[in-house]
Amino acid sequence: THGDVTHGDVTHGDVTHGDVTHGDVTHGDVTYTDVAHAGSSSASRQLAESEILFSVTVRDHMMIAHSFRGEVFGPAQRLHGATFVVDATFRRPDLDADNIVVDIGRAAQELNAVLGQLTYRNLDDDPAFAGINTSTEALARVIADRLVERIEAGALGDGARGLTGIAVTLHESHIAWASYERAL
Repeated sequence: THGDVTHGDVTHGDVTHGDVTHGDVTHGDVTYTDVAHAGSSSASRQLAESEILFSVTVRDHMMIAHSFRGEVFGPAQRLHGATFVVDATFRRPDLDADNIVVDIGRAAQELNAVLGQLTYRNLDDDPAFAGINTSTEALARVIADRLVERIEAGALGDGARGLTGIAVTLHESHIAWASYERAL
């Protein structure tokens, strides 16, 4: 059992190790109370088996030019460039026969190939994007969908057939990014 512990304006109440955990945390004028009994699914959060996943992430980048339609985009309605750091995360509940999520080399190679179809291009001139605002969110979806096509075609190897999900994140800067996640 530990008594009250205070860090600045945050106070942690009594904590008992063992079958029962009691704790109050006060931050400013707000107190949060948590009581959890070991083994009790109603009081403690345990991951369901369907939520337990392994993941592998590969990273690359792309540089594009594009413009947007709509007042919400302000000056970005004019043609401008964008550089994105792109993360592709591959998920599955169990490791494959080689004890991996996916062949990381193949995953990196296929992400690079998908991005190669977009980088150094003006997306406004690409018929695949006619009438579409190529927002960061929309591009994350396009990249994820194209990677899924490659997975389904076998480009990432037979072990990749056990993948159950993919997430693609485009980082616009160190303070802003957008993601798209989908099941396979």
